[in-house]
Amino acid sequence: MIEPMLLLVALASAGSITLGTLFAVQQWARPRRAVRTRLDSGRAIAFNPAGVLRQETRRFPLVGRLPLSSSGRERTQLELDRAGVHWRVQEFLALRLALAIGFAVATATLLTLVGFSAIVSLLVGLPVMIFGWMLPRQYLSRRRKRRMVAIEAQLPDALMRIAKSLRVGSGLLQSLGFAADETPAPLGPELANALRDLQLGADPVEAFGALSARVGNSDLDIAVTAVIIQRTVGGNLAEILGNVSNTIRERAKIQREIRVLVARQMLQANLTAALPVLTALLFITISPDIGGALIHTTVGNLALAFAAVCEVAGIYVVRRMAVIEI
Repeated sequence: MIEPMLLLVALASAGSITLGTLFAVQQWARPRRAVRTRLDSGRAIAFNPAGVLRQETRRFPLVGRLPLSSSGRERTQLELDRAGVHWRVQEFLALRLALAIGFAVATATLLTLVGFSAIVSLLVGLPVMIFGWMLPRQYLSRRRKRRMVAIEAQLPDALMRIAKSLRVGSGLLQSLGFAADETPAPLGPELANALRDLQLGADPVEAFGALSARVGNSDLDIAVTAVIIQRTVGGNLAEILGNVSNTIRERAKIQREIRVLVARQMLQANLTAALPVLTALLFITISPDIGGALIHTTVGNLALAFAAVCEVAGIYVVRRMAVIEI
């Protein structure tokens, strides 16, 4: 007679491995499928400036049934675009689901093999499942922040290139193309995409609005607003973009000074958060008979879980207090 816990672990393992295999196969076969689609003369392909790959949206039917609204899918896709990750929403959700199931199954299996009861394994597996579900979003958030920092550093120079090109008599499209060619990734390709949309006949308001939405930078929003207003009522766009560029540089200077002032407090907070963990490890090493109660008893496991939650909550609060908006 198979135990219910082992059956649950086996089913969850099979599901996690299946989702992971499907994701790997789809990532491997996507370029080849795109080439076959473009070369297949027997299929009628409608013109789509975004490319054939964006038409493939239903690769994971089971993931498509997750309770996520259309607005939620749009927000997720926008987050992927702002992070510079060329994934679809279903691929991202499939990865989150596979990690959640895989982490929970691995944790429950390990605790069961060590000797913990099924109830303890399930209680510990639930937060681990939540951690596996949130891990891709944390990776996406960190990647988006790094990309935003790079864009903020590139934006003043890009605006100055556009302003200088306008001063010598070039049009907006020529100036935008010059800035896109001279600006490296990640801002350069975004400017090139906006230029491509304009050259294909898109409305300037929609093209620049899409650029602002993809990048998600408040300074770029100001520059886009200035461009739209100038095209509507007129004005010296070169001077406006120059002033915006100088404002961005001054703001970046103040932000660097604030990061220097906050770095010492963040280091002290990290050391304070590490003290309870180091103390617990030292106590278990010196007195394994007493310290082992934290590992081999239900009350000790609950105490460790409560301490871990308090540690995470404290680190989160300290980091949020260190964020200063300018």
